[in-house]
Amino acid sequence: MSCPNSHEWEEVVELCGLELWGDVKLRIRELPMADGVYASTGNQVWSTSVFCAHALLQLPELVQGKVVVEIGAGCGLVGIVVARLARRTILTDGDEEVVQNLQYNLDLNKSWWQENIEEAPREVRTQRLDWNSIAHTAWPEQDSADVVIACDVLYGHWGDKVAIACLHILAAGGVIIIVVSEDRRSGAVGFKEVLKNANFRVVESEIVTDRGEFRMYECRENEPGKGAEHLPLSARIDTQISVKVGPPQQLPEAPPVRWKVVGGLERGIIVRSGPGGAVSGYLGRLRRGAVIQQISNTGLRLEYSKLTGNGPVWGWVTILSAKGTTLVSLLSGSDLDDERLQ
Repeated sequence: MSCPNSHEWEEVVELCGLELWGDVKLRIRELPMADGVYASTGNQVWSTSVFCAHALLQLPELVQGKVVVEIGAGCGLVGIVVARLARRTILTDGDEEVVQNLQYNLDLNKSWWQENIEEAPREVRTQRLDWNSIAHTAWPEQDSADVVIACDVLYGHWGDKVAIACLHILAAGGVIIIVVSEDRRSGAVGFKEVLKNANFRVVESEIVTDRGEFRMYECRENEPGKGAEHLPLSARIDTQISVKVGPPQQLPEAPPVRWKVVGGLERGIIVRSGPGGAVSGYLGRLRRGAVIQQISNTGLRLEYSKLTGNGPVWGWVTILSAKGTTLVSLLSGSDLDDERLQ
């Protein structure tokens, strides 16, 4: 089943009270879990991703200006936050249906993550990533990640595969950050074992919030001459998370755009059946003084429905004549009031 085009399953996730950002509202589409190829849990927003998105907005320097790869990106809440901050963001999931929905949500929030993009250029893309095959496939060097991040990917007995995938993606000196729900970490033992065997230090933190209990794993390569002292990220995160989730607010309808026919002398202006000018069928003439409501506008020609006056009730008219004469004039609020009084 392909992802639907409707807004039926969209909701607003509002991350509230952030010191640097205020209230951040993101629109996320969830899908029924059975829609994915593997009845994927990636079609749902889980509390761990809400916590992680909130934490990243508190600590933007963690990903600011860096190359970041998210594995198991799901609905994309965390990835959308990263996309606002990172230089290059690659959002991946193992289920193609989930990746389609991930791209949908990324596009849905483009105005947020692209804000001020001229000042800080950003590249963002989605792709399918199979943890089983990444160990045998060369990850592009230019996409090597300064930060690999994931939420709730250790709930099964494949923690070793997650660790191997992260190691193949990570750039030298980079960091792996995995956040999981306290009751969804059965693969954590295998994950930590692979990383420790690869000479990585794993800092494990327990985090209790009003949204649930989580574990955070920060994984960095041991460097000669450097001690193991490291202040866990969890110590810098405000665990009081204020989140609102609800249906999207309906945008107010735009006020109708209305025009008045001011050209055409006594005969009126030509009305056609399409925007193609002389190649479109002739419908008649719309007399001077008629008031019309805009349906669509190409910049040169206008599709209308007639409100008052003489002439076809619907059609296309030209806004300016070939000589530059105004044929229809946009009505302002005061003009509309005058029209009502006449």
